[in-house]
Amino acid sequence: MDTFELDPPPASTGARSRVDEDLDILQSDAELAAMFFAEALDHLGSIESTILALEGAPTDVKLLNEVFRPFHTVKGNAGALGVTRVQELAHKVENVLDLARSGAYAMGPTDFDVVLRSVDVVTALLKDCQQRLAGQPGTDLEPERLAVMAAVDALTVAPADGPLDIVLEGPAAPAPPVAAPPVATPAVAVAAPAPIVAPAPELPAPPPRMPEPLVPVAAAEPPANTPNRRFDDGQGSVKVDTRKLDNLVEMVGELVIVQSIIQEDPLLHKAVDERLTRHMAQLRRITSDLQRNAMSMRMLPIRQTFQKMARLVRDLSKKNGKPVELVLTGEETELDRRVIESINDPLMHMVRNSLDHGLEDPERRAAAGKAPQGTLSLSAFHQGGNIVISIADDGGGLNTDRIRAKAIAQGLIGENDELSAAEIHHLIFRPGFSTAEKVTEISGRGVGMDVVRRNIEALRGRIEIQSALGKGTTFLIKLPLTLAIVDGLVLAVGSQRFVLPTFSVRESLRPTPAQVHTVQGVRCLIQVRDELMPMLSLADLFNIEGATADACAATVVVVEDDGRRVGLIVDELLGKQEVVIKPLGERFSAVRGVAGGAILGDGRVGLILDAHGIVGSSEDGGRAAA
Repeated sequence: MDTFELDPPPASTGARSRVDEDLDILQSDAELAAMFFAEALDHLGSIESTILALEGAPTDVKLLNEVFRPFHTVKGNAGALGVTRVQELAHKVENVLDLARSGAYAMGPTDFDVVLRSVDVVTALLKDCQQRLAGQPGTDLEPERLAVMAAVDALTVAPADGPLDIVLEGPAAPAPPVAAPPVATPAVAVAAPAPIVAPAPELPAPPPRMPEPLVPVAAAEPPANTPNRRFDDGQGSVKVDTRKLDNLVEMVGELVIVQSIIQEDPLLHKAVDERLTRHMAQLRRITSDLQRNAMSMRMLPIRQTFQKMARLVRDLSKKNGKPVELVLTGEETELDRRVIESINDPLMHMVRNSLDHGLEDPERRAAAGKAPQGTLSLSAFHQGGNIVISIADDGGGLNTDRIRAKAIAQGLIGENDELSAAEIHHLIFRPGFSTAEKVTEISGRGVGMDVVRRNIEALRGRIEIQSALGKGTTFLIKLPLTLAIVDGLVLAVGSQRFVLPTFSVRESLRPTPAQVHTVQGVRCLIQVRDELMPMLSLADLFNIEGATADACAATVVVVEDDGRRVGLIVDELLGKQEVVIKPLGERFSAVRGVAGGAILGDGRVGLILDAHGIVGSSEDGGRAAA
């Protein structure tokens, strides 16, 4: 210890030792650490969304309090657990917010930028602690933390709307005081820097344990008698490990399968007993209610995902010099937790494209007779048993002629190919396709869109495009409510059973000979009203024997994917059924046209069909199979 005091180590080594100190108490109690991280990240999410609202009303005391309180809670909990790096930064930001809510300081654009950056750094520090506790390598965030702390210290020294010559992405010393301008600024003049730049004497050494870790001591304006409760939650809640929740849903799914098998048992049908029938009906109702409640436990509102998009829109709007109004609707719409986690990246990519290449700059908008400020709308709503997420902008829209010309130049289509506007618009989802005039830091509309579509299709969803040149573009992402259950039609093909998701089915029919057309003697096309579409035999696709070979004696189910339709030949439709999806494993993951498996009511295993793969098979030559 004496050697350490006489010959201090470099700053980087000191930073690492501070990381070790931060982890001391957290390492001794994994459950306590998990609770701390969950609560802190929740609070940081609410801070970000409130700051975005506060930008439009910087003197709103209610909003200032809603930002101050969670910062105070994060600081208090971090200090009690000895995570001093987080406590120090949160304490500095808390002081600025305290001055603002007391009227002693007026917050301006620079302040909001620094506070949002502080949220980013605190979030990164918490996630870095999580990684280190899990045995993964961490990241040296000390330079950036010091830079942000210096920026916070400089806030009440510099004019609120003045520039800050501080780089937030790297190490930086505290900025020198900026001289006040000749114009009097009373709100800033009364703000003394002493409460912020002075050393914080209130930071005590961390105690060995915290008796009640997540209840901050002396929290400012705490809700009465609501310890350990979220500020935006009017009801108590219990945090449950997601693995336990997933296991519960899995067991309920197995229960539903067994109940369905018993219900379809031939021996039960032979037994004519009114009491037994009544009991089985009650069992079916209870099982259905249990399944519905278990699935609802995995449902979360899409609000948090939309709030992330709000931060993205704000930052890109300032960076590109395009004023944008973001309109959010349907934030309370609930989706399966796994769907929400998976939709975040595709949604972020599409929002980036809308801002970068969908919305015009103010000069072009003025020349087109539009308001200088563009509008981007994000909405979520229920439609036909699915969830629809809409991303709409009032920009220039998709140029159909330009997309067609680019597709011909890239050899994606022929010059004589006749495509509808919808089919041409869907060409932007082809790998590498782009009509952007220049490459920017944000990919152009079409670049990476193939990845977006692939990710959405992995969720059993699809994308539709509505666009008008000069008026704007709307992308509609249609997703299932949950990934655990699929609502589908049960199809019989020979001795096999298949489940086709109902959202991809348009209609079914028994075709007449006049509706079936041949090409070179092969019956491969079907005419449904005025539309001619390829026809594909499911028996030929999966090499099933004993199926009906004549399309006119079978049933044709019209399947749609991305505006493309195909007539699927099956023996018969057995009915509509909700089935629990079972993964087929890595061995069958590459089988085209199959999304998973399910145990049906009669105990058989049925394959769940993938509409995208089925339609793709018809385009790759499967049409000749009929």
